[in-house]
Amino acid sequence: MFGRERSIQVYVLSNVDWTDTGLDIEDGQEIYFRASGGISLQRGNPMAYCDPDGYPLQTFQQPIQDKNIGALIGKVYLLISVEVDEETGEEIRNELIELFYIGSENGVTMPMKGHLFLGVNENVVADNAGEFKVTIYLSETKPFRAARQHKLARQSPSGGKTTLRWQDRRRCHCE
Repeated sequence: MFGRERSIQVYVLSNVDWTDTGLDIEDGQEIYFRASGGISLQRGNPMAYCDPDGYPLQTFQQPIQDKNIGALIGKVYLLISVEVDEETGEEIRNELIELFYIGSENGVTMPMKGHLFLGVNENVVADNAGEFKVTIYLSETKPFRAARQHKLARQSPSGGKTTLRWQDRRRCHCE
C-alpha cells in the first residue's frame, strides 16, 4: 500500500472506551486501516448491530458527531504535563487529543505526534457487545508535517470536569 510498510493486528472491544494499539506515531505519518467484524450498540438488541462503518445515525452523544454511531474511530493522544490542584490535591492532566474517522477501510495522515488508540464512535459503551479486528499498516517513510489546530484537554483521571481549549501549533516543514 505504501511501498515499505509493516502491519499489526488489534482487536477493538466495543464495550471499552479506547483500545491501546501500543503505537507511538509521528505527525504526518500515513497509516492505512482495514477493519472487519461487528458489534451491537445495545447488547441483546439485533436492530443495534453494525460493522466498522457504524449504524446510519448521528447524534450529539458521540465523539465524532458527523459520522455514524458505532463506527471505528481513532485517537492520537499526547500528554503535555501533569499538575496538582492546590485546593483539592487532585491531579490534572494537560493533554492534546485529536480524533479521526476510520470506518471499515481508510488511509489517514496522522494529525499530530502521539500515542494511537482505537475505539467506537459512541460515548456510552458499557452495554455494547462484540469487537472489530483491525489491521494497521504503517508506512516506513518520513512524514510530511503541517500546521494544525488541536484540542488541549485539561482532565482529571478520576473523572473530574473536563474543559477544552484550542491550541494552535504554528510549525510547517517537510522532512
